[in-house]
Amino acid sequence: MERAKLIIERAGAQPFEVELGGAQPFEVELGGVATIGRGPTNDVALDDPAASRRQTIIRADEDGYLVSDLGSANGTLLNGSRILAPARLRTGDEILVGATRIRFVGDPSPEIDAEQPPEDSTRVSDGSAGASRGPSTSVLLGSSPEMEQLFHLIEKAAASPLPTLIEGETGTGKELVARAIHQASRSAKGPFLPVNCAAVPENLLESELFGHRRGSFTGATADHEGLFEAAQGGTVFLDEMGEMPLSMQPKVLRVLQEGEVTRIGEIRPRKVGFRLVAATNRDLLQEVERGTFRGDLFYRISAFPIRIPALRERRSDVPLLVESFLGAAARRQGKRVGPVTDAAMRALVAFDWPGNVRELQNEVQRAVALGAPGQRIDLQHLSPKLTGGDEASDASPDRSPTSPGLASSRGSLREARDAFEARYISQVLEQQGGSVLKAARVLGLTRAGLYKKLKEFGLR
Repeated sequence: MERAKLIIERAGAQPFEVELGGAQPFEVELGGVATIGRGPTNDVALDDPAASRRQTIIRADEDGYLVSDLGSANGTLLNGSRILAPARLRTGDEILVGATRIRFVGDPSPEIDAEQPPEDSTRVSDGSAGASRGPSTSVLLGSSPEMEQLFHLIEKAAASPLPTLIEGETGTGKELVARAIHQASRSAKGPFLPVNCAAVPENLLESELFGHRRGSFTGATADHEGLFEAAQGGTVFLDEMGEMPLSMQPKVLRVLQEGEVTRIGEIRPRKVGFRLVAATNRDLLQEVERGTFRGDLFYRISAFPIRIPALRERRSDVPLLVESFLGAAARRQGKRVGPVTDAAMRALVAFDWPGNVRELQNEVQRAVALGAPGQRIDLQHLSPKLTGGDEASDASPDRSPTSPGLASSRGSLREARDAFEARYISQVLEQQGGSVLKAARVLGLTRAGLYKKLKEFGLR
């Protein structure tokens, strides 16, 4: 890992430097992370009231350093644009955290190479030039191996012109991934135009995509430019692609193959140039076998497939998501709430979340609404499906018998909690390849604290 440094500047304060890849004040090893924020427990603690308690994280991988936001209110800006997903850092980059400007220097020499990045450089930001785009739902959050792989695929997909197919369950954030790919690609200067193929009636969907000529059908009172034309130089995002009518699929295939579109009521094609990103929660290959989706279109749109992991496949990310959603919900509802108790967090981690991140966000918003000002979020603020109440049957049938929702039928609550904690620590250790240091970071424990837990539960 090459050494680098951050030069941290605040108005009216003396700039100071932080070494990356060095021994002091912290070391970012391969796969390691370092946090930046207002809180004293951060690796880089900022004296900045405009910064969030934990706002930004820097990761090290084999290719260098990545910076991402932790779901802060105002976001982390990279060279003036809000970060959506981890972005590769290059010498001369400027990171804005609250009111603090941080310059990244890849070479630890005192001179800063302020040269602009190349045209094909991969950045994942929303191009908002400092404008806040709302709460943490506007960024992709996660530090699990599954999310690291997703971030890697986003970076590679953005650097390629190939059509991208995003697969994932409902609520996993498919449109957010599509936006991240768009903003990191060469198409970022063009528009991002989404359309939900399941939400638009078939007769209107064709007009929406291809456009129409005035008088071509009843109600066509003016010429209309379709999305394929309007997205010139940008990205068309076809959400719920598996719901596209079979009769329209060959027309879309022709647009992708020939690079031209013919409006309804016209005979002369028009040249178009756009990037295609599609998404589905169906198994399209299975739909091809059933005859409900064209095989030639499937292979055309899936040149670069990306699968978003379900939330139950990356449980170690739940505490990070909960913390982010909690802050966003408290700001939206104008209420100060305490942190989530250990018991409530264990219940949130143990649940299978069939609605994924969206369902988790709704659960946290509900808990904040139920809690009194200043009160910590505890089990009584969670839905019965998480705590074993009357609605427990609504939870996923795959829940473990030792999960909090069924603790009452399996011994004392203390025994159930210990069983879950031991199982969760084992899973995190396995995900981190047996590294106690990495597992401790994911679990929010010190290395000594994790060793104590391992001894307590008799784990190796």
